Order: sequence, then structure tokens, then C-alpha cells
Amino acid sequence: MEETAIGDRVMAFVNYNAWAEVVCTPVEFVYKIPEDMSFSEAAAFPMNFVTAYMMLFEVANLREGMSVLIHSAGGGVPRSSYAVCTLQHPN
Repeated sequence: MEETAIGDRVMAFVNYNAWAEVVCTPVEFVYKIPEDMSFSEAAAFPMNFVTAYMMLFEVANLREGMSVLIHSAGGGVPRSSYAVCTLQHPN
């Protein structure tokens, strides 16, 4: 876990109130925003990747050896779905 300090740019995974101006979440769910990432990208990152992960592995029950067709892959969630699939099984 990378240490954070007051004033650091951070993003976090939260269970609820993700749209609020101020939220409380455990420190292990807080990550520094990379220097080359904007606040807008950092805000979208957890939402897109969590949605993609939940759709693939919780809803669709995707398992090793199964195929995935990602249709209309221009948006954040489809592109995150592709990234999650290739990170899980690069072949």
C-alpha cells in the first residue's frame, strides 16, 4: 500500500455514496492517482472497472475457458471489460 498524505490526489473504491463530495472508506481502498491521469479519468476508473468485473464474473459467471464477445466496445465499461478479460487470461 502506497502511503498517502493530505493534499495527495487519490481515488477510492466505495460501497455507497460514490457521487457525494465527501465519503469515508477504508484506507486499503484508496489509491494515489497517477500523475498522467486526470481527475475525470480517475473518477471513471473505479466505476468502469467494477461494473465490468461484476458483469463478467458475478452476473455472467465467466470462468476459464469461456469466450467473451464485447459488442460496441467504444465506451468505458466495454473497454474496461476487454482489459479485465485480457488481464485475467492474456491468451
